[in-house]
Amino acid sequence: MAASRQHSLSGLFRFTLFATSYTPLFGLIAFKQLNDNPDFLHWGGLSLVGLKTWVTNYLLSTILLILIALSLLGLIYFLRLLRQRTVDNGNPIRLVAVRNRNSEAIGYIGSYIIPFLFQSYKTLYENAATVLLLGLVYQIYIHSTLLLINPLLTLRYSLYEVDFKDASAVPKTGMLIINNRYLEADDLIRIYPVGPRLYFGLV
Repeated sequence: MAASRQHSLSGLFRFTLFATSYTPLFGLIAFKQLNDNPDFLHWGGLSLVGLKTWVTNYLLSTILLILIALSLLGLIYFLRLLRQRTVDNGNPIRLVAVRNRNSEAIGYIGSYIIPFLFQSYKTLYENAATVLLLGLVYQIYIHSTLLLINPLLTLRYSLYEVDFKDASAVPKTGMLIINNRYLEADDLIRIYPVGPRLYFGLV
C-alpha cells in the first residue's frame, strides 16, 4: 500500500488531466464568449474602461485559451514520462478479468460538460460563477476515478476496469488506461501505478 501511494500523481499532473478532459468545453466557452461580444472585439486603448470591458467580456476566454495550450503540452509531456516509467519500472501482470469502461467518457460529457454550454458569459458574475463551479468539479475530479475518464485520452487510449495478478499472486482490482483497444483475460502487460487503484499500462 505504501509503495503505491509513493507513485500517486503529482498535483500538476492531476490538474493537467482535469484541464485536458475539459478542453472541448473550454474551447466552446471561449468561442461562445467571443461570438456573443463582437462589438467589443477591437483595440480601445489603455484605460480603466477598456480594462473593465476586457475583464467582463474576454478575460474568461483568454484564460481558457491559454489553459488549453498549456494543458495539451503538459499532457504530451506526462504521457511520455509515464510510458518511460512503465518501460523502466512497470510491474508485469496477468489479467484475470477485463471490463471496458470507454463508455464512461460519454456519460462524463453529458453530465459534466454539456450543462456549461447553456450558460451565458456576458457578465462578470456569470464568469465568476462558472469558474467557481469548475473549481468544485475539479475537487471532485482529482479525488475519484474520473481522473482517467478523459475524452481526449480515449482518442488514443482505452479505459478498463481490470482484475489482475502480479508477482505476489494476490488478486487485485483497478482502473487501467492503456494504448490497446482489445485487451482480454490472460493477457500479459506492464503497469505503472499513478494513484490508488489507478494504473497506466503498456502491452
